[in-house]
Amino acid sequence: MVIEAGKGDYYYPSSLNEQVRANWMYFEPADENRYRVELVYENPGWKQSKEIEGARWRVGHTTTADDTYRPHIEHVQRAFSIQDWKTREDVPGWFREIEPFVSIHGMDWTGYLFNDFAKALRTQKWVATQIDPHEVMVFLPAWSGRYYWEYSIYKVDERMSGDAGFQKLIDEGHRMGFRFLPMYGLQAANTHLDVYPKIADSSTRAIDVSSLYLAWVDWHNDRHKEGWGRLMNIAVDS
Repeated sequence: MVIEAGKGDYYYPSSLNEQVRANWMYFEPADENRYRVELVYENPGWKQSKEIEGARWRVGHTTTADDTYRPHIEHVQRAFSIQDWKTREDVPGWFREIEPFVSIHGMDWTGYLFNDFAKALRTQKWVATQIDPHEVMVFLPAWSGRYYWEYSIYKVDERMSGDAGFQKLIDEGHRMGFRFLPMYGLQAANTHLDVYPKIADSSTRAIDVSSLYLAWVDWHNDRHKEGWGRLMNIAVDS
């Protein structure tokens, strides 16, 4: 979190976790020019103990945005053994050439079709006139049909042009030089789908046993959050 109070005037609170833990920051107006900030640490719910040792926090002031980011990045790299991007040996050469990601959204969760594969291919051909395709990653959300609604079923929707249309999109895109990243929402599943009972044992619950729903998005703008998506534990075999 970086707060820009003015030109050359930056403040930052930074959690110095040594393990992956939940942290929250609550900003409350104190007066016209100041905020009161609560720095909240969550102990792991599975750890039954009479003591809690929270994370250390670093709070500071700098004159440049880079000076606020760099100490936190360096801490995360050290604490979790994350190698710097520039020196990582597991990054293929072609990926270092990627500059922009182009997102071509297939279908809304309601079934409204934004782009079938034929239209997506036309978009790719236009992009190829603007930039070298070898520098572009094409991101394909909702390639399998209704966005989020179809989560846990990853099959090409016939309305999108079917398997043949999808194969043509990928093949012709590869010939032009594009790379592809289809979106998979493994973290969630639709409880209304027939397949859900087969994977229900991987659904997640909070410490108080309440179910954890993917319910923070209003997909169709009815001013109410949806409640049909369950958050899933991808480590479960099912």
